Amino acid sequence: IYYFPDINDNKYTILSSININDLNDTIKNYPYFGMGENIVIHDGFIYILTTKGNNNNIYLFEANLGEISYVKRIFIKGDVIKFTEDSLFENEFLKENEIIVISIDNDREIEYKYFDKNLREIPKELIKNL
Repeated sequence: IYYFPDINDNKYTILSSININDLNDTIKNYPYFGMGENIVIHDGFIYILTTKGNNNNIYLFEANLGEISYVKRIFIKGDVIKFTEDSLFENEFLKENEIIVISIDNDREIEYKYFDKNLREIPKELIKNL
């Protein structure tokens, strides 16, 4: 059993995986104490957002051949309004890369943050040039 260190409650999230190349293999479950409010799954990656007040963490997991492994987490301050995955096909640098878009309300001013699939922040200048 694992846990999200920023959340202290009795709810939990269970990540489960199965190796589709070996259907006789058992389903593997990875329980995490602390519930993720939003989950985005795309292209072998799982993103879980946890919030506690204005403190937010995004946890990145990678799913591969029936295994799920923790990769990293990032911290974001503010009230998350929207947490989603989007595709950009216009910009050469970001061509056909999936990005994670986060809308944050910081004292009534909406701010957008953009991350690549490995949760590296994308400079706003690159997004504005689309």
